[in-house]
Amino acid sequence: MNDPTTGPAFGAATIDDCEREQIHIPGSVQPHAALVVVRDGAVVQRSTNLEAVLGGTADASTLTDLVGADVASLVESLARSGDRKRQHRRVTAPSGDELDVSCTATDDGRLLVELEPVAGAREPARDFQDLVTEALTRINTATTSAAVVEEVVAFVQELTGFDRVMGYRFARDDHGEVVAERRRDDLEPFLGLHYPASDIPAQARRLYLEHWLRLIPDAAYTPVPVEPTLDPDTGAPLDMSSVAVRSVSPIHCEYLANMGVRASMSISLVVEGRLWGLVACHHYDGPHRPSVAVREACEFVALAASVMLGARRSEERTARDGEVQRIQRLLAEKLLLHTDLVDGLTADPDALLGLLDASGAAVVVGGRVQTVGATPTDDELRALCESLADADLEAGEPVVTDCLAELVPSWNAPDTAAGVVALPLSSLQRNYVVWVRPESRREVRWAGEPAKAIVRTDDGGTRLAPRGSFAEWVETVGGRSRPWDDAAPQILAETKSMIATHLTRSAEQLAQLNAELVRSNAELDAFAYVAAHDLKEPLRGLANYATFLAEDYGDVLDDDGRMQLDLMLKLSERMTGLLTSLLDYARIGRSDLQRTDTTLGALLDDTRSFLGGRLADTGGELVLENDGPLDADPELLIHVLLNLISNGLKYNDSDTPVVRVGLTVPSATERGATLLRPSVIDEHEPPVVYVRDNGIGVPADRIEEVFRVFRRLHNEQAYGGGTGAGLTIARRVVERHGGVIWLESTEGEGSTFYFTIGSRP
Repeated sequence: MNDPTTGPAFGAATIDDCEREQIHIPGSVQPHAALVVVRDGAVVQRSTNLEAVLGGTADASTLTDLVGADVASLVESLARSGDRKRQHRRVTAPSGDELDVSCTATDDGRLLVELEPVAGAREPARDFQDLVTEALTRINTATTSAAVVEEVVAFVQELTGFDRVMGYRFARDDHGEVVAERRRDDLEPFLGLHYPASDIPAQARRLYLEHWLRLIPDAAYTPVPVEPTLDPDTGAPLDMSSVAVRSVSPIHCEYLANMGVRASMSISLVVEGRLWGLVACHHYDGPHRPSVAVREACEFVALAASVMLGARRSEERTARDGEVQRIQRLLAEKLLLHTDLVDGLTADPDALLGLLDASGAAVVVGGRVQTVGATPTDDELRALCESLADADLEAGEPVVTDCLAELVPSWNAPDTAAGVVALPLSSLQRNYVVWVRPESRREVRWAGEPAKAIVRTDDGGTRLAPRGSFAEWVETVGGRSRPWDDAAPQILAETKSMIATHLTRSAEQLAQLNAELVRSNAELDAFAYVAAHDLKEPLRGLANYATFLAEDYGDVLDDDGRMQLDLMLKLSERMTGLLTSLLDYARIGRSDLQRTDTTLGALLDDTRSFLGGRLADTGGELVLENDGPLDADPELLIHVLLNLISNGLKYNDSDTPVVRVGLTVPSATERGATLLRPSVIDEHEPPVVYVRDNGIGVPADRIEEVFRVFRRLHNEQAYGGGTGAGLTIARRVVERHGGVIWLESTEGEGSTFYFTIGSRP
């Protein structure tokens, strides 16, 4: 007697045993019919019940001798038709009994002939042609998939007389649910119950696609062997995939016995080449065998139902596609109205959410997060995008999951995002459009606990046994959202194409604007250069005449006149300084860079020669901390260093002003919020030049002002005056080198200017 157990201690039996079972080569048939294998007219294999089925001798070597000339002629004509599909005829055997003969031709030239006595088979109580016509009419007028299944179930139950007939639909994970049912009144309902995928292993589902109907008239049957067991010519076992009467898995027979089922029949429902579901029939009171003609009628109606299910699916897809296209047009219109991708995608929240029927959505680009609907926090969304980018996923492919925790184990926000669809906008950057759905906790009613049991055999071994109880077993499923539509990947592909079109259009517009900006800048530089150059000459004349007046008529003028004349000279000097700065600024934009290999130390030595007097006057120190190579225009870069160092000495209240210059690599903190343009800095940039002083510093809220042309943070007389153009010119020199300049400063403690030098084009 077997000792059932669910523990793993009994050895190697696992759920995979069902998947590995070779049900297509059982080596035996069910006893209600016989099998004959014919090659070139000769019988090469036969089931041992052939004599009982034929009602006479089975001792013959040719098909004609075995079944008579009429039957043999029929089989040969079926074979000559060239049709590889299973074909059926009803004939009279030599014994006078009626036989249903089915024939299938194999690719290697064999004929698989099944012989089934008509006697004992159930025939329809009324003309089944009328039943078929009525069923087809009802199926063709059914408006939903559920109604189609209801009609085919009703037809099969009426025609076959099984105690219970169920419409069984496969989910995406291959588990099944009873979606329609006709049953005997005294039987408990199975409608709405779920069955685990392991109840119908993968190889069984494949056979359901090859052979649409399978009958077990008596689950308590004793298998009838086929002799010889192996093909005499090839030595291989006989492939019975296309044989309707092949013996079935002993595990399946045990499964039926555990359910109290004595006879069963299954008919495939196939939509677009995929096993959509089954019509499953059960009989409890004893053996039950519908005739071949009845079974063929059932198979024909199931085929019609499959076609109609495909049509309904196509209609649903067409309606859905129309709605998706409408939403995509709305999104495209919003993108046209917004130059910014993030703003465009989120401009119509209902459209973005409706695209995938989501409860929340977010666009994450360059660390910026913009959300609509109910979503996780911005930080959680950024972390999610990082996790998705780091996951071992197909590069550039979207993510579609109704259980994000399975993909990202650290994820713990099911209240807003148990299921996620993520569309990567770039394979190089971690930019995504993300749709989310919250957890949808639900109860699933299983027909018994889904797990199979491992049992110990009499010889001490183990085997996998089917479930022994089919009492309703309720499981609460959490951590998952509602499943996403099967068409989600296609919708995402179309959406990504739409976004790419927008980005391409934006890039073209940006290129055009850049070209216009380059032209405008060139014209502005030319104007500034000409204006500054040409204005200096009359200004010089004014200054000269004012000087002459002061020298020749100073003793004639009263105090007020002399004061106004002095003011005119000072204003002329200031105007000359401003024009000189403007001319320098324009000259930088007009001149070509003369880049050469040099070092920061060499540039600093030349800069020091220009600073001799100022260093002496202020008592300041200039320190080179980290020397290194640079590829730059020496004359222009000296201009930058001279300006930054002069400012460090000038805006300084220390007893000993100190300016330190060196090369460094930008750290994470140096790329923080205080940077003017941190997005262009990364670890692959060349070293950064820094100029650090111990001066008065710059208030945090005025850091960006220091680079604006002619903008001074102090009055004209404080700290020795100046035009306020020095840092603007320094920034332009750095940008002409393809670099970036920025400032970090603490008021009262000092400032540090950083700048980079880009590579040569």
